[in-house]
Amino acid sequence: MGFDLPPVLPPSQQEVVICAISAADQYKVPVTALLAVADTEGGKPGLWVKNTNGTYDVGTMQFNTSYLKELAKHGITTKDVEKSGCYPYYLAAWRISGHLNNDKGDFWRKVANYHSKTPDKNAIYQAKLIPAAAKWDKWFKANMVIPKQVSASSSTPPLPEQIVDIKYPEVLDISSLASKIAFAPIPEGTIPDKFRVSKVTKQAKPIPDNKEQPIAQNTQSTEANPISAMKASSSIQLSDDFIKLSKN
Repeated sequence: MGFDLPPVLPPSQQEVVICAISAADQYKVPVTALLAVADTEGGKPGLWVKNTNGTYDVGTMQFNTSYLKELAKHGITTKDVEKSGCYPYYLAAWRISGHLNNDKGDFWRKVANYHSKTPDKNAIYQAKLIPAAAKWDKWFKANMVIPKQVSASSSTPPLPEQIVDIKYPEVLDISSLASKIAFAPIPEGTIPDKFRVSKVTKQAKPIPDNKEQPIAQNTQSTEANPISAMKASSSIQLSDDFIKLSKN
């Protein structure tokens, strides 16, 4: 299957790439893993998705509200989490870095803990992440010289005021950013996802103060453990053997 490499990304995706590179570089995670999470979550600024356990997944990176207590210690609120721009990518990179540094398992199991630590849900999420990462892996390597390798590192969460001065170039030159980019491991034989370049859509409206307005519902079951409160949605069906392997 051929790889449909777009010659030029549209401005909206160029902004995503710049945000992801900057965030991944600060928290020392592979940018291809961060972009894979962004693709898989499929969020947008102002979007709130309610889970059956009463929590919400918020914004571009669908950051779960169960983490707000920890973020509040640093003065970070839901208004920050749901905002547009680069900040959601920094929050996600911070969380992924924590999983890589502190969790057990192989690389992709740790990254998939962003969604859930429950083995079957984690395995399903991995099955989405890896082809998405392979897509970005091929795109970057077609546009730049392969740079340094990455080592996981965790740190305090990013503060909103630290992110506002990021500048976007008029023309995206990936080669000039090569020193900031590292790659996630891609299993041999992975078929990369295809790029889906779509027209700009309207942003979702933020949730109102009264939570009585209609809101997207996540009907999948979620765990009581806060780390497992990410939305458990998937249309991918895995074999029993694959799920057994994921539990080993």
